[in-house]
Amino acid sequence: MQNVPMKTAMPWGQWWQEDEEVYLELNIPRNTKHDEVQIHLSETLPTLIEIVVKNNIIFSDQLLKPVVSDETTWNIRRTSGTLNVMLLKLNYVEGEEPWNTLFNPFPIKNGE
Repeated sequence: MQNVPMKTAMPWGQWWQEDEEVYLELNIPRNTKHDEVQIHLSETLPTLIEIVVKNNIIFSDQLLKPVVSDETTWNIRRTSGTLNVMLLKLNYVEGEEPWNTLFNPFPIKNGE
C-alpha cells in the first residue's frame, strides 16, 4: 500500500512530496497566461527558487535541499487559477527521509 502524500498549506497555496518529486500548487489569478509566469531556479547550490506571476513575486526563497533545475515542469489551470510545479530532487536515494519543510529555515549564502 502506497502512502498518500500529506499536503502542507502555505500562504500561496500548498506543497507536498513523493519519493523523488516535490509538488507546488499555487493559487494565481484566473486566466493567467503562460507568458505571465516566470519560474527561476538557480543552477548552483544552494537551490534558490523564485516564482513571479503578473510581475508580482509570489515567493523567493532557498529550497531545503537541491533540485534538478532543468527537470522542473509546470502548467497552468487557467479556469481554476492554479499553477502546478513539479521539482525533481537532486541525488535522491531510495528510502531517504522526506523533506520536513519546503524552504531552508537557515539559508546558506553562496560561498559559505
